[in-house]
Order: sequence, then structure tokens, then C-alpha cells
Amino acid sequence: MLHGEKRSLEPDEIAPDPGQVDAAKSAITPGNQPKQTKPAQKTAVKVNAIIDAILAFNDTPGRSHGEKWTISFPIVKELGKPIGATYQKVILQVLAERGEESEAHHENHGIGKYHNRGKDYGQLPQVIQVQADWGMSE
Repeated sequence: MLHGEKRSLEPDEIAPDPGQVDAAKSAITPGNQPKQTKPAQKTAVKVNAIIDAILAFNDTPGRSHGEKWTISFPIVKELGKPIGATYQKVILQVLAERGEESEAHHENHGIGKYHNRGKDYGQLPQVIQVQADWGMSE
């Protein structure tokens, strides 16, 4: 073919391979959301447990305002390190799913988005204990 000439496309270049279409469809659930893999599901369970632990910690009677923690990505990720729950996509997804609950909790405790500034994140896993029973079989 000479430069500038147009060539016609073969039929297999126009339509995708049916196998490729089927593989792409199988990766999408009816709600048009990607299926979560088993590791992602386990991480989601752990992230929910982390959020529950923060809620319980902040709700402890007698806890001073300064001891409470804002539920945020950095806090969840820090608490997730010892238990293998650091998958950013899943953390963000769970935080979004529980956003209204977290906002109501923060409002109830008078906690703003900058409340965690200046706190020692490294000590967080010793301060807030996350329940170790994930409720999922290996």
C-alpha cells in the first residue's frame, strides 16, 4: 500500500471478537458496577470493621473531644495497615457508602474535617482496637 492510500477494513477488524465482548460483560454486575474480587470483599469487611471501631471509640462515655477521631481515608488506612486493609479503591468505596453515617457521627460529636491535625497517627492502632473477627471464611 502506498502512502496516502486508504485500505478497506476486514470484517474482523470492525466488529469485536465475541469472546472479548462476553469477557467484558461478565466483569460487570447488573447495577453496572464491577464485581468485587474475594480480596476486595475481605478488605471491605475489614474497612467496615475499622469504621465501626472508630464509631465505638468516639461514642465511649467520658471520652474527651480531643481524644476523638474524624473518620477519614488516612485514619482508616492507618488502622488497616496491621490487618491488611489498605486497598485505596475499597477504602474510598466504603467511606462513600457510609458517608452520611460518618457525617452525622461527626456532627453529633462536633468533629470537623481538620480535627485529626497534629495527632500521632502512628499510635492509632494501639488506641483504637479493631475487631479481629471478619465474619468471612478463608
